[in-house]
Amino acid sequence: MRLKNCVILLIIIFLNFPSLWSLETVNGRVKLILHEGIGRFSLYYQTSLSGSKYLPLFVDQDPRTSTIKLVINNKIIKLGESSEFKENAELTASGARFIWESTRIRVIMDFAFIASKTATLSDGVKITISLENISYQGLEAGVSFLLDTYLGEEKPPHFLTDSERQIDRETTISPKESVDYWLSPWAQNPANIGLQCPINQEGITRPDKIVFANWKRLNDVTWSYETSDSRNFNLLPYSINDSAVCHYYEPARLRPGTIREIVIVLGNYSASGYSIFSDPEKKLDKLLKEAVAPVSENTVDPLIAIREDLSIVNNLISEINRMLDNVSEVTAEEIRLMEEILNSLRSKADKYSGGRLLTVERSSRMAISGSTVFSETGATA
Repeated sequence: MRLKNCVILLIIIFLNFPSLWSLETVNGRVKLILHEGIGRFSLYYQTSLSGSKYLPLFVDQDPRTSTIKLVINNKIIKLGESSEFKENAELTASGARFIWESTRIRVIMDFAFIASKTATLSDGVKITISLENISYQGLEAGVSFLLDTYLGEEKPPHFLTDSERQIDRETTISPKESVDYWLSPWAQNPANIGLQCPINQEGITRPDKIVFANWKRLNDVTWSYETSDSRNFNLLPYSINDSAVCHYYEPARLRPGTIREIVIVLGNYSASGYSIFSDPEKKLDKLLKEAVAPVSENTVDPLIAIREDLSIVNNLISEINRMLDNVSEVTAEEIRLMEEILNSLRSKADKYSGGRLLTVERSSRMAISGSTVFSETGATA
């Protein structure tokens, strides 16, 4: 009897455990984790290059508190929780992605690492949600994206906008309002660190509305939530000072074989904003400038130099992978820039290997071997 009870207890624990499998990938100062089986993700930012701490940009204790809802012909589905959809997760050259598929619709949630305009390392992700009608009938499809935020809960304000508008009560932002981004500032360093979401920028899909409210209120509502100025972020007796934000992309007609794309950017706070368009030659040129920056003999913390150069190596390998996928589109200028980057990394590797910084030399050799594979495809003469 005791053994039977133990087995039952283990089954209950197993069924209620958020996720037993996850895909993890790191680029620049960003760590991304896809939680397979529950269709959720966690996003982290490295607060200091000289340390190893990654700050969760939204609640990660239970990833299920942040959700993607899909509405199809007035039916509401939480992605990751519906038996109607098969789920897959995989790493990609630019990041990672979820794929959900039913008999009517295929949903792809693609994550690509990006850098803000003044950053040399990745500090955010571009999320592209693609809804493809794979049936023979038209349908109405929309999305809501709930984020369980927490960075601003320790000390007001919970949220800020680009106009320095403070949000500490239920609030709705509509498309007609001139708001470029919202920010959930980290109380310990609000001037430099926080979860930022640009909403008024070319290439980003502007939501039909953005709602700031108590998490439980937003989570419990079937679809759209209507705010009231009289309510703050408390919901007694359930929660106090528990804020969240939800983006709504209302249903739109989707003909058979057509795709609707929704683009969202999440990242650490950057006053200069994010650029989601990637010109391969400009990206390689940026990598070259980073690679040729000299290694100072008087660096206060050599670990910072190591991390920066390892990030260059990782970004270079990502570019090589991208080129391998589209060899016919690779230009001679891209190949020249890549060779210059590799030469600069080789010269830096000599300095590192001469003393205490052997790690970068090994990583540089990895990048060089990657370029050899690239050459064997016939992309170089």
